Amino acid sequence: MRINYSSLLLCLALVFYTGHSQSTVAAQSNDAAEILDIENPTTADFMARSYSVFEAGSPSFLDDTRFQSLRASALKRGYRNDQPNVKVISFDAPTATKARVRMFTDAAFHDCVLDDIVLLQNGHGQYTLQNFVPGLTYYYQVIADGLTLTSGQIKATGQLRMIHCGSSWNIRDLGGWTGWGGNTVRYEWIYRGGSLGGQNPRHVIYHLTAADLAELHRIGIRAHLDLRGLPGKGAWPNDDLLNAYTLGYTPLSDAHFMNIATDFALYDPTTCSAVVGDVAWIIHQLRQGRPVYFHCRTGADRTGTIGYTLLALLGCDNYKTQGGGNQIALDYELTSLGMDEQGTIAYNTCGKHTGHYSNRYANTIASMPYAFFRTIHSLQARGISLTTLQDKIYYYLNRYFLDNDVETAGRVSINKADLDWFVNFMLGITDRQGNLLPGHTTRYTGPTWAINNADHTLQHAFTTAYRKQYKD
Repeated sequence: MRINYSSLLLCLALVFYTGHSQSTVAAQSNDAAEILDIENPTTADFMARSYSVFEAGSPSFLDDTRFQSLRASALKRGYRNDQPNVKVISFDAPTATKARVRMFTDAAFHDCVLDDIVLLQNGHGQYTLQNFVPGLTYYYQVIADGLTLTSGQIKATGQLRMIHCGSSWNIRDLGGWTGWGGNTVRYEWIYRGGSLGGQNPRHVIYHLTAADLAELHRIGIRAHLDLRGLPGKGAWPNDDLLNAYTLGYTPLSDAHFMNIATDFALYDPTTCSAVVGDVAWIIHQLRQGRPVYFHCRTGADRTGTIGYTLLALLGCDNYKTQGGGNQIALDYELTSLGMDEQGTIAYNTCGKHTGHYSNRYANTIASMPYAFFRTIHSLQARGISLTTLQDKIYYYLNRYFLDNDVETAGRVSINKADLDWFVNFMLGITDRQGNLLPGHTTRYTGPTWAINNADHTLQHAFTTAYRKQYKD
């Protein structure tokens, strides 16, 4: 008897389809994935064309009429420039009341990054797939009553990974930039943004939705650093005291929490070690395997200062943007995507905060982070040659408060071993245990003048910075 192998294979496939819905997506794994650029149109234009640099009086892309027009147009349409593009999927199951949505980052369905239940209305449902990591391909499926309702693949493209979180603003991944040796900063480990809700002294309550809190947990955030001053501890009376959302606690139930006020470090980093303490705390959390979220109120100035410090330590200052600008300046100015034409955070519905976030204000008090930036850029050390911004920020974190005995700041220092670990891990050169990863033969080694001090652990650094900020 002659066997029709094509028919036999088709029958087997149909049996497999009805009995094993998860394998349905596997059978489609050879199909071309849908390409999803996660950068919204205003963001993509900003990333491609920004020419801003950290120099007083230099042109800023925030003044560019094309950028202003794109931002204004998006705001009028209700489009949020501070959030990424998403993928909305629809599905029908006439007899079902709920469906299960799952998503994986491998065709073998081992690495599950989403597993959720959605209720159906009259047999119809929708689900928003979001917060993709650029460069990864995702395999999703929706199952109800043992049948696959829909499935597919999505390949995420773009560089800037903004985080979709409708009840907060200006949240983005610090990954994707080019650092030392041409290596790319890891995604999914450090996030920066605005406040995460809470209650202030005026009893105004601002809550993240349960769905947004679940999403922040899903993407992996396990540590939360608040950069604002605690009430009654020298905070700015018109900002933190009256709008002190989240101060003293975290809405992320299982996150490690820390509050180190960075306020006055923006004026003069040589008298306040808060920034060193912040960086030490972030490195400590990463070494424990906990991705970090750091923020102030709007995610602009204090948050921008820490973002600047981390990217400078990673050597990102040495590489240009597509538009010929500076990567760190671009990261700093991206906060403007969450603002309206008057420089106000457009999506903060619990009290607006007017400010200017362009380097056209570099010589004025209106942009206080520039006091920090200018101090670091002009930093020199006795007997040590500091030529690159990476060397200067390394010196500041490693030796400045040891070489300069500042009573108000304490002898705060981050050891060479911890700084080198941070650079190598965050640039994907080594794993968290310090082992070289495939494709890498050379690891970053800090300057020869860098020191390890047995008394100055990461714990010592952030504890001392905290005590000194609050006058012991």
